[in-house]
Amino acid sequence: MNQAAVLKLLQQNEYNHSDPPPEEHIVFRIQFKRIGSLGDFILFSGRPKSGKTKYLSGCIAAAISRQEVFDMRIKLPDHKSGVVHFDTEQSKISHYRMMQLIMKLADTETFPQHFKSYRCRSVAPSQILAMVEHYLKINPQTGIVYLAGLLDVIDSMNDEKPSSFIKQWLKRITEDYGILLAGVIHRGFANDKSIGQIGSAGERAAQSVLIVEKDKEKKQYILKAEYLRDDDEFTPVAIHYSDQLNLWQQCEYIPDSDTVTQQTGIRRSMLKRRPNEYELSEHSLNVGRMFNTSHILTYENLIQQIVEVYAVGRQWAKDAVPVLCSENLIWKVEQGYTNKRQVNLYKTGIA
Repeated sequence: MNQAAVLKLLQQNEYNHSDPPPEEHIVFRIQFKRIGSLGDFILFSGRPKSGKTKYLSGCIAAAISRQEVFDMRIKLPDHKSGVVHFDTEQSKISHYRMMQLIMKLADTETFPQHFKSYRCRSVAPSQILAMVEHYLKINPQTGIVYLAGLLDVIDSMNDEKPSSFIKQWLKRITEDYGILLAGVIHRGFANDKSIGQIGSAGERAAQSVLIVEKDKEKKQYILKAEYLRDDDEFTPVAIHYSDQLNLWQQCEYIPDSDTVTQQTGIRRSMLKRRPNEYELSEHSLNVGRMFNTSHILTYENLIQQIVEVYAVGRQWAKDAVPVLCSENLIWKVEQGYTNKRQVNLYKTGIA
């Protein structure tokens, strides 16, 4: 790239303090937490048969009906009310059943005019990308795109170069066309991470990553936040199938800490206190240990510190973050999280 081209890039991307920021359209919330806006992409991640399609169906139903479904609320602006779904995995029968489920959850018997769904199971990866982008060009009123799944829009999921291309493609089309894109990706059994280089790259760039898990013992499908870039986590959502109503419906989320162990019959909550059951002095001491070597921690580093200091699991650590914030022991700042002793310095930019 010659110097003139580099100079043009610098000029195009320079921050101009006199220019007003673009209007933000937050269109996807769960329990009032910000999940995604127009211009973002988010990920639904989960192991095979973990319930991703059920939550994706609920998410689509929420978008086309403008009603809350499984705690998911999607409000698209009138000029961007179009909803489109590209499926790369399902058979014709499974695709049909998903459409019926969406209509049932949206409480409509008529297929919505502002919703389109395309089954791309036999379409090549590059052609799927071309279909998505062409659709957006000829349908500028589209506000949200569902792409299930991301592994089928790439030839080699473990190849860094095409994975980086897909990540840049996701960032470009969401900004160029002013849409929210919700992608679906499988999660591995071995390390419980999104599969391949494409999974790692996608998670790093996504606005939010939502995890879907299956609890066979409770017969529930759970939706959790892996991370939300601009908000605190929501309380996990649970759904189950009601034989009486012949419908998937939301139910009470039962955390693992409240279940009875088969070996002892003792509730785990008796063995390990919940975050809000600790004394303030105990939390204060542990927070001091967590920030002993660094006054700023990213969300992931904070979770890891909680896991190590409290000797707990990741979900317990995630539940502890809003408790520590409410007790004014940690504060969320632009760079991540900090302890109370330093928050004023970081807020004012002195530190």
